[in-house]
Amino acid sequence: MKRFLRFCNLIILTAAILSAGMARIAECGQVLITTRWAKEVHPGIIYHHYKGHVDGLPVHIYITSIALARPDLMMYPILAYGRIDRLETVESMARRYSALVAVNGSFFNRKKGAPFPVGFLMVGGRPIYFSHGQRSAFGVTGAGDIIFGYPQAKGAVYVESSGLNFPLSGMNRPRKEDEAVIYTPEYGDRTRTNNYGLEVIVDRNRIVEFRHGNSAIPPTGYVLSLHGRTKEYAKHFIKGDALQYYFAVNDRWLGVESVVTGGPLLVQNGKVASEWTSQAEKLKRGSRQRIPQTAVGSIGYGHLLFVVVDGRQRRYSVGLTYSELADFLVRLGVVEAVGMDDGGSSTMVIKGKVVNRPSDGSPRMVNNGLSILAKPLMSSSFQENTVESRR
Repeated sequence: MKRFLRFCNLIILTAAILSAGMARIAECGQVLITTRWAKEVHPGIIYHHYKGHVDGLPVHIYITSIALARPDLMMYPILAYGRIDRLETVESMARRYSALVAVNGSFFNRKKGAPFPVGFLMVGGRPIYFSHGQRSAFGVTGAGDIIFGYPQAKGAVYVESSGLNFPLSGMNRPRKEDEAVIYTPEYGDRTRTNNYGLEVIVDRNRIVEFRHGNSAIPPTGYVLSLHGRTKEYAKHFIKGDALQYYFAVNDRWLGVESVVTGGPLLVQNGKVASEWTSQAEKLKRGSRQRIPQTAVGSIGYGHLLFVVVDGRQRRYSVGLTYSELADFLVRLGVVEAVGMDDGGSSTMVIKGKVVNRPSDGSPRMVNNGLSILAKPLMSSSFQENTVESRR
């Protein structure tokens, strides 16, 4: 009973913080809020819709506050059709996973046939993708701690018998010259590589075969594809050896189980950070113009915020710049926040329904999203849409 009352108090506190923040925003002259709607959509989840103006132009902002400290709620990254190379609307993904709330996730490559995400992506303790770009990210540990910043993930493979390890160039993306790339079942049935590489087939962490190009990916394993100079690794591998891949992250990110990379870092330690992080992360569009936005933030107390700003609709909502959004969030009491993919991708879905107005006129297909799931509702259909945890 005490636990229930504590969570109820958290919900009330969240509403009070956001309401107080609205009054402070009205004083700042940057974003002027004129109307706010709020309702509880599920125990521990409150949906807020803000209507206001920025420099006399209309803006609509949608915020879902989640008491992530509750034992019956979890944050879970969701993939388009369970794959790393597919596109799907947030609405469709949310319905397949029976998500209570969902928003779009990371930026992704818009090149036809190769819509791979940007940065480090980890789902339920299982790494799915990484690249070496310097982009800010958001993560949740197994203990439910919320982390914002730069995980600086670096991948490697480890040979158990010899203790040797070798760096990885990438994961679940096309292999380039002199690269060592890991392919897991999220990439598809085969590696789709050419015959110029050497591929190490690993099943249940044991080397079972060596091949050259377009290898089948074991459902319970992975393929290490080597090209050029990295083929030298193979002389240290023997059929039957235990071979594992792992990722090293900076100390703050130890214990993280789910990570989605976005950018820029909007708020850090309760202060606007986007003015320098947007330049460091080479994200210029939102620095110079008002656009639709998606962000993830925290107000402390184990509370997570999903934020979507509509834009590119002059009579309805013009959007915000990174700095304007960061300032808005700081005045709401947000202490940490990071942007996600923006523009036409910006979508918020609550219980299977899109609640904002995407700028394309309809929801855009994206590579991945962020969802909030009710743990007791994790049915067999949910299990079928997730990937078995294996390395």
